[in-house]
Amino acid sequence: MPQRIPPKIHRRMAIQAAEQNVSLNQLILSKLT
Repeated sequence: MPQRIPPKIHRRMAIQAAEQNVSLNQLILSKLT
């Protein structure tokens, strides 16, 4: 079930993912598990 996140949070997480050299999906998965 897809979920929407606010643009501000998406931007912050995208930057964090880029800094860690992982995809945004990988970053989110690592936070959920």
